[in-house]
Amino acid sequence: MKHELKNLKIVFSDQVLKFHTELKNGIYGDRITILHHDPNDRDFSRIGRFATENKVDAIVIYCRNSRKNSISYFTNYKEIKEFNDRNKSIKIYVSMDRLFNFAY
Repeated sequence: MKHELKNLKIVFSDQVLKFHTELKNGIYGDRITILHHDPNDRDFSRIGRFATENKVDAIVIYCRNSRKNSISYFTNYKEIKEFNDRNKSIKIYVSMDRLFNFAY
């Protein structure tokens, strides 16, 4: 895992990503990770509101490629990376307050 991610409050849309990043739900030293899975949140707007209300540093969305264009705009967050495979996409958004820490 990149050093820049170790001290961030991160919200994940799917627990699969947490498994691959070896992060667990809860608070671990300086690191806070959160799973915010809501199957009814089709455009991920609820996760965006949750992130804003809880001053989350990064949002990680895991979804089908067919849904990635319906991801709502996250106020005060910028997309810094997208990964795609045949069926799934991962998009990483970082708070504008934390953006200066990332070299992308």
